[in-house]
Amino acid sequence: MKIINSFIVVLISVLFFGCEAEDVELNQILGDWQLQSTSVDINIVDEKPVKFDLDLSEYQSTISFKEDGTFTTKSNEAVLLKLKQQNVEIADYSLTSGGTYTIENGVFTINSKDQNNKSQKSKFKITFQSDDTFWIEMNKAIYLDMIKVELETQKTLLAAYGLTVDMVIEELSADVLKFDYKTTYKKVK
Repeated sequence: MKIINSFIVVLISVLFFGCEAEDVELNQILGDWQLQSTSVDINIVDEKPVKFDLDLSEYQSTISFKEDGTFTTKSNEAVLLKLKQQNVEIADYSLTSGGTYTIENGVFTINSKDQNNKSQKSKFKITFQSDDTFWIEMNKAIYLDMIKVELETQKTLLAAYGLTVDMVIEELSADVLKFDYKTTYKKVK
């Protein structure tokens, strides 16, 4: 569950990144976007399910995408408090962050650094409802794919315990019964 909680914190706290999409063009994402809402529905074997829908539009948390392939985020402490009320574990967190992004072959990828300056790559499915509203989603398959990429960097450590990446992913796949995450953004005018 620690991996799940840490991952949720990264997703929610850093204002969510990346995606896999059809017909998404760079110019659609450019500009400033305000966080509107987040919904999470996660069910893991032997764990209490996590499910909530939050309206976060009043908190002025934004993400800005630039044409040079960089992004910045600015959050508000009130968002963190609201998430803590939902029992989301919040680790050390910066109210501002940034990184790079690309859109290639229908995949929108965000690269950022965590609090320990470790690189992170995130992907989501992205959907534009209109020119001024989009959402990003992650399901179980996308989540497990991201975990697998991270585990690939830890092969030596896993081998020391007699494990392989595929063994860990197989167990996670059986334990993660449901993983649905969605965040909506609205263009700042």
